[in-house]
Amino acid sequence: MLKVNTCIRNNDKYIGKWKHEKSTDFTRNINRDEVNELLSHILEIHDDISKVDQSSVNEIVTNVTKILLDSAEKTFGVFTKDCSNSKEDYNNKEWFNHDCKNSRKKYRKSLRLYKHYGSNIFKVRLRNSEKIYKKTMDDSIRLFNHDLKKKIKELRKKNPRDFWKIFNKFKCTVNNDIDIKQFYDFF
Repeated sequence: MLKVNTCIRNNDKYIGKWKHEKSTDFTRNINRDEVNELLSHILEIHDDISKVDQSSVNEIVTNVTKILLDSAEKTFGVFTKDCSNSKEDYNNKEWFNHDCKNSRKKYRKSLRLYKHYGSNIFKVRLRNSEKIYKKTMDDSIRLFNHDLKKKIKELRKKNPRDFWKIFNKFKCTVNNDIDIKQFYDFF
């Protein structure tokens, strides 16, 4: 699936998957005029090598990409994927950031590879990714706690209401609903 860098109301625009049956339609949908124009531009540059620089190469690559993407959109169709059901909404640890998520993803991938193949290479990779994951989490927790301490210290004198909101958030509430009769019978 090819992701295009356009965004429609926070939805990403995707081109459908490649289907071998539609390969002839794909080649028919390529705009011949744009291809001929691009080819003449490349031949101009080829005649005089001194004109070639990074921007001209980037322009050629961009034009080729545009031609192929336009044909793919016409052939395979375009759909949008709603990003509102993102898994990031379910994060319940405040210190768990994108670095932690990426290192966990790498750790789980190396774990799957090790379970599937069982090779010593994958075992070493698993151990390294495990160390990196634990270090990333420890660093993230340490940074979060440091920032929280700093914030509490600043809020204590400047804004007591916010200070107590933060302070009470970490306070454990114990609910002891015991009848007095049960309490009396126990002792």
